[in-house]
Parts: sequence; C-alpha cells; structure tokens
Amino acid sequence: MTMIIAGAAGAGLWPSNSMTGCRESAALGVHGIEIDVQLSADNQVVVFHDLQITGDRLKDHSGNWYAGDPLPVKSLTVEALQQFDMGELAPGHPMRKVFPDQQTIAFERIATLQQVFAEVPEHLSFFLELKNDPEDPALSSDPQLLVERVIECTVKANRLSHVHLIAFDWSLLRLAKTINPNISVGYLTASNYPEPENWIQWHDGMDITTFDSEPDAIAQAGGDFWDAYLPDLTPEKLQHAHDLNLKVSVWGIGQHEQFLRLIDSGIDFVTTIRPDKFKEFY
Repeated sequence: MTMIIAGAAGAGLWPSNSMTGCRESAALGVHGIEIDVQLSADNQVVVFHDLQITGDRLKDHSGNWYAGDPLPVKSLTVEALQQFDMGELAPGHPMRKVFPDQQTIAFERIATLQQVFAEVPEHLSFFLELKNDPEDPALSSDPQLLVERVIECTVKANRLSHVHLIAFDWSLLRLAKTINPNISVGYLTASNYPEPENWIQWHDGMDITTFDSEPDAIAQAGGDFWDAYLPDLTPEKLQHAHDLNLKVSVWGIGQHEQFLRLIDSGIDFVTTIRPDKFKEFY
C-alpha cells in the first residue's frame, strides 16, 4: 500500500510547515506529514523551512512584513520566533504561483516539534527533514545537537516507530543511526540540488557518481529508504531500490498522473503538497 504524506504540512492548501496545515492534513486522513525542522537559539526543535528569517515569508509583531536584515533562525529563541506571523506569503513571492490555492491563516505562529506532536494523532507518520547547509555552517544548527534534540523529542513523544528522518546532508543521517539505530532514515536526492560540484560535501564524503544509481549509494550508506525527486525517479530505479530492500518515497511538484503511475508501480510513499487530491488512497 502506498502511504500519502502531506508535504510541508500540505503547503498547497495551508501555510507551509504550519500547525494549521498539520491539523488539517491529519483531519483529511493522510497517512503522514512531512515538515522541516531546525534548532532555535534555546535549542528547541522548531518547524520552519528557511534557515533565515526574511520579509518574503513573515510579518513582524506589528503585522507588517518584516523589513530588517535576514536573521538566522538559530539566533532567535522560540519566544522571539513566535512573534512572527507565518500565515501568508508576501505579495510577489514566486511560490504564490506554485501554491495558488494556499489559504492565508492570520497569526499563524512558528511551532515547535513538541507542539506539533502534542496536537497530531499518534498513529500518523512524520517525515522530519533535518534542515542544514554544510556549505554555510554559520546559518546551520550544530549537526550533532540538531540530530540529538530531534531524536530526543521523538522518543519523549513515544513516536519513534512513526518517525522518519530525511536530509540532503547525508552526514546527519549517519549521526542519527549512531545515536539511535532504530530510527528510520531516508536519503534525499535531486539532480538539481545541491549543485553537482558540491555533492560530495552534502553526501557525507561519498561520490555517488561512482555508483550505478542513487539506490546503490544509499544502500551502501546504510539508508532505510530513498526519498527521490519526481523527475529523477524511473520505474526501473524504483524496482532496483526495492531489490536492494530500500523503500522509496517521491517528492516534487508534478502532474497528478505522474504520481498515479508511480503508485501503480508500487511506490511506498508519495509526498505531496496537495494531499486532498489523493483521498482515494487513504
């Protein structure tokens, strides 16, 4: 059975990574929710995509679009982060065209992972993308601490069997398995991200171009599943990953029919910003 995962908490319908999106996705009946996580200055796990606070996504406490210099998320406490309103994309933001049906939710605050776990039913799966940029450590959380805190929150909430950690920075997934071998880890790939000349830095020192395919590299790295970008996934690669005992998830923005073909081919997870279009599968 293919599991339908609400990407960025159903960002095609509700603000990306929002508590509202988590609640509403759960109410739809999806199998799981994908969100982005990183650390605040007080080392709490917060749910937010960008590594910086900017005015194209957030309003300040006065209700105006934030006009200050970009601020690293890791430089602000949870209390400070929750002064911002993340319920709307700024006018002219390019993602408005990608998410034309996204609702505006006034006074939507940046949530902590603990708050999300407290409000979403325990049977739902979570795909937690560990946000990090090995090319810019100044913006990124301490890798070891990030992984430790995410796993700590997961175990404390009694959700270990329903949580999957995913990352483009494969070193974080190795750390996760070192800290807790029972945590499920999925290796994110995309042919257009990061820049190919930087892949070794992102892939924990591995040169994946020396492997026959992405699944071969991920199996070698000890992954539990491959989280593949839609344009890069073929039925042949899907079958090969399954032959290597890897599960496969697909993400990206594409035609509904593309996802349906992969479901027919036996894909394990579909991560979609429009989970409402897949109601027949949950």
